[in-house]
Amino acid sequence: MRKSIRAVCGCTLAVVAGQAVGQLSHPLFPQPWEAGADPIVACNLPEQFVPRSLWNANLWPSGIVHYEFDPAVTAQNRSRTRIAMNEIETFCGVRFVPRTTEVAYVYVQNGTGNNSFVGRTGGRQVLNMVSWSSRYIIIHEFMHALGIWHEQQRNDRETFVTIVTANIQAGFGGNFTIRNTATPFGAFDFESVMLYDDCSFSTCCPAGSTCGCSLSCATILAQPAFAGQQNLMGNRSYMSQGDKDGLVSRYGAPMDDSFEENDGLTGAVALPIRTPVELRLIDAGDFFTMPIAVAGAISAELSAGEWAGTNVTLALLSPTNAVLRSAQPTDPDGDGVFVATVSTTGAAGTYKLRVTKTQPWGGDYTLTANGTCDDVDFNNNGVFPEDQDVVDFFSVLAGASCGACNDIDFNNNLVFPEDADVTAFINTLAGGGCP
Repeated sequence: MRKSIRAVCGCTLAVVAGQAVGQLSHPLFPQPWEAGADPIVACNLPEQFVPRSLWNANLWPSGIVHYEFDPAVTAQNRSRTRIAMNEIETFCGVRFVPRTTEVAYVYVQNGTGNNSFVGRTGGRQVLNMVSWSSRYIIIHEFMHALGIWHEQQRNDRETFVTIVTANIQAGFGGNFTIRNTATPFGAFDFESVMLYDDCSFSTCCPAGSTCGCSLSCATILAQPAFAGQQNLMGNRSYMSQGDKDGLVSRYGAPMDDSFEENDGLTGAVALPIRTPVELRLIDAGDFFTMPIAVAGAISAELSAGEWAGTNVTLALLSPTNAVLRSAQPTDPDGDGVFVATVSTTGAAGTYKLRVTKTQPWGGDYTLTANGTCDDVDFNNNGVFPEDQDVVDFFSVLAGASCGACNDIDFNNNLVFPEDADVTAFINTLAGGGCP
């Protein structure tokens, strides 16, 4: 049984071969022992704006949550926040949208603690963050904003845990009070990111310090039948299945892009050539076919913002499914647009593109596949360029039979006949090269 990063109280940290169990490594989210990590938040956290747990009734209509950053929030912490948002979006029908003039929105700012209102208040609602380098603490607070209260305040908790009131610091008992007006979903979840660490608000934690309390100091103890779950409390390393299912219960399943079901080679979808398409990558990866009519240069480009561009790999596969090239998006210009490009020179055939996630979250991506133009010897008579190529091209464009001529979809973008076919043909005939 794995032990999670205990980020709320900092009591225990499981390390296996120098790695924390659960959370994947990412440059914007250093592990607690790495350079750049925020200090683990002390046990005596400030009391939240309202006692929280379970599901509140004030959800966000259609799952649309508008947000705005305080000017003092750094670009790096905005990217971290957007990654946390993307992970939530990956598992449910919620979309976080930058605010323009909306009255109801989440205002994200630097704070001395991590806290948020529960659900939609109908106006400007502050979400404070101090633990910016912990992806799942950010997710914890945004799940509050979506309407989820703390797991230890469920009305059925006594079957699973005991709250040791004698060990709770004065003034913080409200964080453990059962909220009968809250609506529980599913069974009690010891792995939930919404469950406190078993040492949270313990009297054993001196003010301003992190704690390594023993069970005698714990504020939450698993019932004997669930003693094996004790070490799961306070998970801030991953979203549990219960977290994901609870979000779906209120906001519905996530909406993938229009290419589903293309999660494997057998479901690969044909991409139009030289026509950008939008992807979301809700699943682990997407597969596409790229029909190439004639030998020549073959390439594809995947672009995204920083929060989405740092978690994918683009691969170009041969007609026999061998990986020819692969690349991860980079931002050499420093403009916040991450781009991955794969290219090769190959024979005619059906190539494939594979876009796979290297982190749990999805995002918004633009994929563009590029292939070769058809041969300028349109009528395939071995003489080119000649007037007859032009005559035959426009005759076929007008509806005449093609016979042995090349495809009328000259630019191979799977849209024909169109003006771009004519432009591509004339430009190539004049020596301008394939667009």
